[in-house]
Order: sequence, then C-alpha cells, then structure tokens
Amino acid sequence: MKRKIITVVTGLVGIILMMSFTIQQEHFHSGIYGVLGSILLVGAYVSAHYEAWREHDRRVRHVTITLAVLCVLLVALNLVEQFI
Repeated sequence: MKRKIITVVTGLVGIILMMSFTIQQEHFHSGIYGVLGSILLVGAYVSAHYEAWREHDRRVRHVTITLAVLCVLLVALNLVEQFI
C-alpha cells in the first residue's frame, strides 16, 4: 500500500513538473523542473509496473521505452533551444 501511494505521488509530481515545458515565441523552453518531471514520470510508471517489468512483459517494456524516448526528446529540444 505504501509503495502505491509513493508511486501515485511521484507520478503527480512528475506531471506537475513537466508542465513547466512551454513553447514561447516559436522556441521550446524549460528548466530543470521539466527534466526532473520527465524522470519522475518514467520512474513512477516503472514503479507501478515493476512486476511486469521484471517478467519482461513486452507491452510494459515498450511503453516504458516510449516514455523514456519522449522524455529524452524533450530534454534534447531544451538543449537545442539553449544553444540557438
């Protein structure tokens, strides 16, 4: 029960922190909060489906990899925006 509560809180904090990602004047913008939110969201998903992850469930692994790739894409867009 305690693990479920921690997972839900982590997911909610991740979503709230990811809301810092914005598009302003045709530029993608975020700070460290968006990156932390992305990491927390992926971590919460893995925590919620840990047993299926350990059993090598294809669907859970596919969704986890897709979430991780989307989060990496957000971070990459943020880095590109900072250097342009």
